Amino acid sequence: MSEYKGSGHGHLRFDSSVLSKLGEELIPKFDQGITELVRNAYDADADLCTVELIGIDDVGGTILVTDDGLGMDRKQLEDGWLVIGRSGKKGKTQTQTKKRAPVGDKGLGRLAALRLGSRAVMFSVPASEGMFPNVYGALINWNRYLEKSVVEDVSFPIKTVNLGKPVNHGTQIRIRNISRKLSSTEIKNLARSLALLANPFDDISDFRVKLIAPGYSDLENVVSKGYLDDAEFRVFSQIDDQGNPHACVYDWKGDVIWTADPKELLGGEKAKIYYAPSTTFELWMYTLNKSAFTKRSSNVGEVRDWLSTVGGVHFYYRGFRVHPYGDSGHDWLEMNLSRVRSPELRPSTNTSIGRVMVDDPEGLLKQKTDRLGFIEEDLAFTEIKRFSQNVLNWVSKKRIELRDLQKESVSRASHRKLTEGARKVKNIVRDNRMPDDLRDEVRSAFQLITHATKSQKSVLEEDLKLYRALATAGATAAVFSHEVGKPLSDIPGRLKSIEQLVQSDGGTEKVAERIRWISDYLKRVGSFAKLQLALLSRDKRRVTTIPVDNVIGEVINYFDLLLFDTSSNIKIKLNLNSNSAEIKGSVSLIESIIVNCVTNSVNALRSKGYPMDERVIEIETLSSSERLQLIISDNGPGIKDVSKDEIWLPGVTTSKDGTGFGLTIIKDSVNDLGGTYGVEEQGKLGGASFFFSFPLSKNE
Repeated sequence: MSEYKGSGHGHLRFDSSVLSKLGEELIPKFDQGITELVRNAYDADADLCTVELIGIDDVGGTILVTDDGLGMDRKQLEDGWLVIGRSGKKGKTQTQTKKRAPVGDKGLGRLAALRLGSRAVMFSVPASEGMFPNVYGALINWNRYLEKSVVEDVSFPIKTVNLGKPVNHGTQIRIRNISRKLSSTEIKNLARSLALLANPFDDISDFRVKLIAPGYSDLENVVSKGYLDDAEFRVFSQIDDQGNPHACVYDWKGDVIWTADPKELLGGEKAKIYYAPSTTFELWMYTLNKSAFTKRSSNVGEVRDWLSTVGGVHFYYRGFRVHPYGDSGHDWLEMNLSRVRSPELRPSTNTSIGRVMVDDPEGLLKQKTDRLGFIEEDLAFTEIKRFSQNVLNWVSKKRIELRDLQKESVSRASHRKLTEGARKVKNIVRDNRMPDDLRDEVRSAFQLITHATKSQKSVLEEDLKLYRALATAGATAAVFSHEVGKPLSDIPGRLKSIEQLVQSDGGTEKVAERIRWISDYLKRVGSFAKLQLALLSRDKRRVTTIPVDNVIGEVINYFDLLLFDTSSNIKIKLNLNSNSAEIKGSVSLIESIIVNCVTNSVNALRSKGYPMDERVIEIETLSSSERLQLIISDNGPGIKDVSKDEIWLPGVTTSKDGTGFGLTIIKDSVNDLGGTYGVEEQGKLGGASFFFSFPLSKNE
């Protein structure tokens, strides 16, 4: 090998375009660049940071960021602030005077903000130089970098001035000649970011942010004003330093109304603790209607506008907000998705504001290199997210329970008032306490009212039955779509093979086999369609006497065809012994009970990792002189990770793909039939067993 000759040294150099990549591409959003400068003010132990927008409604505007922090001397400017990627905060666990946990140490964020304009002017006065400090200034002209091929070819002086008089310490950055006008959406996003950086959750904070934006006084107020006291509910929850969860809910008066059992927050019996640093999750939930604000100091419009700017759950790490959690469009706890799946009293980003706070002294959470969030695959972050979502689920369940109690109370009170009112009118008419010429008129009017009330109730009940039938049909469609969808995609291949067999010799038996397969599949498709239509039949919503065994037999015929010759290997066994007993009600209600129970059982029996050679659903009826008993059991995995009381609540499901409405429909249908309901987590076949009891029609 030949030897290298010559001498000299080489070093890496950076093309000027690298500045664009590190700035505009690393943090592309306007508000994120500005908030990086505010974060620097926080780390500089500032009490106040002011962001002023000047002439930004046109090209060439100015952004002024001023703080009263500790400032920088010449050495800190040269060796730290002006070195891209270097930060004097790296390795420090506390700031100098206020002992804050630093919120950034990569030294890249300020570059994005400084490049918003063609020039950036910076003045800094260090607190370390006493009463008559120097003022250090630097001017960065970005146009000069366009004229040079490498960054190192551009230099600029750092000026030092001593005014010979006391000067307040701090730093001012003036970004001049903004390359474009800023949109109202960008200003709103900036106001949102600054409001959350200033931490709207605390009445007393050692760091304040002020926005000055002429023409946007409403957004200036958003930064400085909050409406936490107007929330309907406040959730306070924690993971302690041992990984144990705690949670409680306060009403708007500040009284504790619910306290959680730790098991309710762990998401199942298997989980014992959360493997995460100490965490606090708080949420303020609002009821956005006028009646909810009758006793509040603000109005619903103000709060709605405020929530549209700052709503959602935001992440605070060591006292400072972390993007993008809670940003507009970044619903990291999937609150809105959960609300769509189960709209029952769940908070959304438009009706709540919250924060997750983590100090993390051991550094378990790892920030991404661009400082936008954490590495979300790490255990610590996934556990914090799981905890927060479990708290949201628990609160939703408690609110549904409260709503159901209130509905039941109102229903009882209304019935009692109607009954009492009717009794009084009848007594007045009967006791001749009114003139004769009015008695018949009052009696006639009372009969009209009674008839109209019954008619209205009948219409509402029929509509309710229809909606339940639609929900039931939708649930069965979701569960059995696989049974009819997968074979459907196989038909073209089967027909092609038949064509080939017909053209060859000796293929008669194989042709017959494929034709039988297609015929059986078409029967399943037909059964699937007939079941949907049968559930929606209007005649079945009429009140009549119901021979329950007959209804069960008809419904199960559809399921037998659907489950015939499928990979599920599910068998439905009937043990009907009610002796033709009848109950009073509508067929659609009984069908809703049977179909939703069977659908739930099919889902359970198909659950992943459930090893059973024979999968069985058993339906049994019994009757006595007064009541009919209905028992539906399966040999599935049973009910896990949710209590017997909670499974009847809307939106509660143990299945990943479940809606959580099936058992609620069952419960309401049973109530409408005057029956009772119950469940065993592990019943007679090993899986869940549901028990229903109804009064016989002759005893109604």
